Order: sequence, then structure tokens, then C-alpha cells
Amino acid sequence: MKIITITFRLAIILFFTTICFFYFREQNITQNENNLKDCIITQIDCWHGKSGSSKVWIQYKDKTDKVSVSVTLCDKLKIGETIKLYYDKDLDYFFKKGYVNIGWVIVAFVVLIISFTGKQIDKLNAFLKKQN
Repeated sequence: MKIITITFRLAIILFFTTICFFYFREQNITQNENNLKDCIITQIDCWHGKSGSSKVWIQYKDKTDKVSVSVTLCDKLKIGETIKLYYDKDLDYFFKKGYVNIGWVIVAFVVLIISFTGKQIDKLNAFLKKQN
């Protein structure tokens, strides 16, 4: 049982670290306007269902890539139009600003805190029950 708890906590730490990494990386890339590229839309897949996401395929120089976009933005786009996207040359991908927003960081942090305080809360509840 202890190994499952440790594995779960390590997974939560990894999740939090990954979210923070991409959030701060995005913040650094979007501050430099040289990373903003004009890309031509070659294909559009707007998804209006409960699960899944909308995607556009773009062409930049000789590179074709797929980028996730909001449904609202997807509905406004047309094939052949130009869209401005940020390019991360180190990880070789395009993204729209706000790809990882502060909400994801907050959710990951709350999950991290809950995973480490859950057992302590149970101990506190048990202690309080003994007091009554």
C-alpha cells in the first residue's frame, strides 16, 4: 500500500512539474515577438463534442504541423488563411498563446497539496474524534 501511495505522489509531482515547465516556457517564448510566425492553414477540424479538441493543420516553410485551438477560434478560421502562432524551436512545435494558462498551474498545485495533506487530514479527524 505504501508503494502505491509513493508512486501516486511521484506522479502528482511529475504532473505539477511538467505543467509548470510548459507554463513558464510559454511565458518566455511569447515575450519575444521574433517567435511569432505567420502560418498558412491547410486543414481544419472543429470539434463541438464534450470530449476532444479542435485542431488546425498549418504550413510554415517546409514544415506541416497540427495545433490545438479553441472551438470559438476554429469556427472563425478558413483554409488558406494565415494565422499567427508562436514557435518553440527547442521542442519544435507551434502553439497559440494561452496554450497552458495559469488555471492549469493552480489545478496542478491544488492536486499536489491535497495528495500530501490527505493522510494528515485523516489523522486530524481521528484525533478529533478521540477527543470527543
